[in-house]
Amino acid sequence: MPYLRDPHSAPIDVRSLDQTLCHPALPKTRIPTTAEGISPEESTFQLIATGTFANIYRISKTRVLKVPIPTQYQSYCAADIEAQIYASLPATSPHTLTYYSATDAGILELEYAPNGTVRDYVRHICNETHTCSKSNMSISIATNNKTTYTSPRPQTHDNPLLSHLAIQTIRALSHLHSHNIIHCDLAARQLLLDSSLTVKIIDFGGSSLNGQPGMGIENATHYMPRGRSSDSNASGNSVKTDLFALGSTLYEIFHRGMAPYWQLGSREVAELFERRVWPGLEGVGEGWAEVIRGCWEGKFESCEEILEVVDGWRKEEGGFVGLGWDG
Repeated sequence: MPYLRDPHSAPIDVRSLDQTLCHPALPKTRIPTTAEGISPEESTFQLIATGTFANIYRISKTRVLKVPIPTQYQSYCAADIEAQIYASLPATSPHTLTYYSATDAGILELEYAPNGTVRDYVRHICNETHTCSKSNMSISIATNNKTTYTSPRPQTHDNPLLSHLAIQTIRALSHLHSHNIIHCDLAARQLLLDSSLTVKIIDFGGSSLNGQPGMGIENATHYMPRGRSSDSNASGNSVKTDLFALGSTLYEIFHRGMAPYWQLGSREVAELFERRVWPGLEGVGEGWAEVIRGCWEGKFESCEEILEVVDGWRKEEGGFVGLGWDG
């Protein structure tokens, strides 16, 4: 769930959350308001994001509260799953938010990522560089049935920042898979950036842990037709379905935050993917096109395999010089 400020949202007094947001079957747990010097007098905070199962409130310069939406019982199931996943990960995980605590009411205290989502960050880059005028926003893509679609004109594949974000995204997903976690809803909106532009993968309420069915499902633009997955769990989620979604997420990074076939309806996108008709990848570079298409076509078995492919042509191209990033 993206951490985006809504300038029209009303502030909330977190001292009242224990009275309004606890599920009846759960103890009414008071939210600590003394973390990082927050006093009761300073405990009115702004809603900065809202999602299907939870709302996000910023409580200090470095921390947020993720609070289940009380009208949905699934919100508490999602909060419980997310807390389990954070607790199962190493405390120093480089590509997940720092996890501070959880209450019995399903309220999580997490790190605040000041640079927002990857999706919105790459859109901001586009605006800052003035390359997104209406005249160059799209290019034609001819599919094998001769129908013509349009796709956002990609930013240059040799943009080192975008390549950095792409590689970090692959590493973030690899980190989850190495701990037996399937994200189940990977997209650029599910990736945050901290102050050093490190990618942090988020939103595990719908994820699968240790083979258990996940509640999450991808949007049509990131959804792999499940008939091609041989290792999925009961909900149809698997490493393969995450890798398919990774392909669409990388597409977003190189296409100004726009998803594959962004201008089509969900049913049309699903039909195209069922027929294995992929969006054009002109302009993203041969290397990244190979990776994205390989994710969609199921050619990779793991993120590690993808990183090996990327590492191969990065070395041939001399890597990224002078940015202080290791990818």
